[in-house]
Amino acid sequence: MGIYGNEKADQAAKYGAEWAEFCPELGLSTSFLKRKYKEKTLKEWSNQWQNGTQGKHYKQFKTYPKWKATPIRISKHIWSRIMQLKLGHGYFRSYLVRMPEYNSDICQECQTNQKQTPFHLLFQCSSQSETRKETIQKLDKKDQNLYNLFMDKTGQKQLITFLKESKVATRKWVLRQT
Repeated sequence: MGIYGNEKADQAAKYGAEWAEFCPELGLSTSFLKRKYKEKTLKEWSNQWQNGTQGKHYKQFKTYPKWKATPIRISKHIWSRIMQLKLGHGYFRSYLVRMPEYNSDICQECQTNQKQTPFHLLFQCSSQSETRKETIQKLDKKDQNLYNLFMDKTGQKQLITFLKESKVATRKWVLRQT
């Protein structure tokens, strides 16, 4: 780093790598073609995601399409609950009110007359205050928001612990309420 000749060589290599025009005389490796195809596909996928109208709830997390899966290693059950809370589709009344057997989206747990949304369950519901104190509220005040819980490693760790201890947003938990 910092050597003029090396910097120029890096620039020339990057310029050559971006050259997308096919030239049969030079020949192209399979790995080069595969990388270019993946880049193009990911770019098109990102454009569709950015310009799409679906998934508005999910877009608040500023996510974007990527090839690699998350490095988090947790049980399928916890991962499912995280995704349900993140997408806004799961075992909580703001979503379940769409079903005929649920006539209200008001939280039955805390009697505050608030909608039982993912945000409410994670940050406001008084029935979860003890668990919240031991998990989510250990984060800095500025980090206690949905974005950090779902997108930051430290927040994710506290969210996972909260979900393990609270049992919210599970089928058993919802059935216990009714």
